[in-house]
Amino acid sequence: MARARNIKPGFFKNEDLSDLNPYARLLFIGLWCLADREGFLEDRPKRIKGELFPYENVEVDQCLKDLHDAGFILRYEVDGERFISIPKFKDHQNPHHREATSKIPKPEQGKYKHGTVTDLGKAQPQNSLGLSSEIPCLGSDEPTKSRADSLIPDSLKLIPDSLIPDTTTTDSKEQHKSVVVVGGRDLQVFNSVIDQYKHYFNFDPNPTIMQLLHSYLDDGVQLDLLAWVMRYAAEKGKAWDYAKGTLEKMFVQGVRTAEQAEKVNQEFQQQQSHKVVPIRDSKLRVDSLPASVQWQMEQERAGAFQSRESPRLLRDDPELMGMLDRMRRSRTTGS
Repeated sequence: MARARNIKPGFFKNEDLSDLNPYARLLFIGLWCLADREGFLEDRPKRIKGELFPYENVEVDQCLKDLHDAGFILRYEVDGERFISIPKFKDHQNPHHREATSKIPKPEQGKYKHGTVTDLGKAQPQNSLGLSSEIPCLGSDEPTKSRADSLIPDSLKLIPDSLIPDTTTTDSKEQHKSVVVVGGRDLQVFNSVIDQYKHYFNFDPNPTIMQLLHSYLDDGVQLDLLAWVMRYAAEKGKAWDYAKGTLEKMFVQGVRTAEQAEKVNQEFQQQQSHKVVPIRDSKLRVDSLPASVQWQMEQERAGAFQSRESPRLLRDDPELMGMLDRMRRSRTTGS
């Protein structure tokens, strides 16, 4: 989830940063918003692209490599998982006090992207961006590998086979579909996440959404969970953005399957139902009504208001009749 961060004027005048292309510079700012309160985030180029460049064709993995080689970020690996560190992040950002503490392992617990801890490159440039002058750049001529072979959409040869649109017929797709029951309702689960998207939203996903869907699979999200959130959004008449938001909330809670999602949703619905207290069943709720409303309710209980079927006449009120008689006499005397 993106967070609000600060940007200082020195960013635009930094000479070392100006050597990078504009997308890399914009990516650097975006990483601040994706990083946790200590300046760490997961090194997932496809996910980062989906969050920061949903409408542009940007080679995020190459931009990350350029930022790493220039010393603006540190890409490292711990137990086979890749992460990114933004040095001196805490010295120049003021995270909200409610932000959760970082759960990402630190660089000293693993290896850097281009070698071990002792594989040091040139010294990191001094600048006014809050970057570290203590951790040197670990640049290398070795090409960076990522979970996506390439993000260049101009050639299908550079796109993983799973991202190429499926041209099979409807009949053949039906053979690759399974129907499971979750929460008392049928759940259509396709072998292809693209077919799953088209089934629930009735149109083809764009390349950015395709990459994002496959990044969820890389993160351990099961196909049935993707189907569950899509069905959940479709039943409410919502689009993909609603399903994406639901999935992100589920992912944070450790949900990876449709069965787990259904259980979490049922618990949430039960909690919401307990919050509703009828006014008639709670004197506290009645007392919290405005004073004018309470007064009217008391008058009604006392029978102060008469029905329209038996309206009061003027002659029924002696005081009003006396006033009318005095007005008549004064008018006759004046004439």
